[in-house]
Amino acid sequence: MGLTHNSIIRREQKKYNSDWLTFKELQYGNYRFDLFAFNPKTKEIEITEVDVAAQSDEKKIEFAKTLGKTRVFRNMGEKIIPKEFQIFVKAASNVTRMAILELLYDKNKKKYSDILLELKFKPSKDAGRFAYHLKVLLNAKLIGTDKEGSYIILPKGAKILRFCRELAKTH
Repeated sequence: MGLTHNSIIRREQKKYNSDWLTFKELQYGNYRFDLFAFNPKTKEIEITEVDVAAQSDEKKIEFAKTLGKTRVFRNMGEKIIPKEFQIFVKAASNVTRMAILELLYDKNKKKYSDILLELKFKPSKDAGRFAYHLKVLLNAKLIGTDKEGSYIILPKGAKILRFCRELAKTH
């Protein structure tokens, strides 16, 4: 899986020793910077920007360069998963969650216990793990519940499942 915006910021922040003060999402002037590092002893400033969905404003980058050393991570140089896609990538990256989507897509709606048993989970042993997978799908809004409490696949879940099916055909 590619790097995320936050994982790049954490990785870059770890590069600074105790002499440096680091600030995530610091507002400076008219701009907010992803990572701002300042060394009080040497008065050095280093700024890290991570572009994901769109590139940073060039004026912002030029301003950052006037302050100190500036690093910009862009999609071309790093495999970054945009923040707004991460939840879907996580939801679709597990075989159990994809099996739940398949089951709901084919059967329209199912009760919790029916899904649990059809996927061969043991209620006494696997309930927590199974509930976690449902929660990931619910948080990503790939599945939902109807008025009776049955689980249903939502349009985004159906779209992701159809995409994965098409992708599998081209293998």
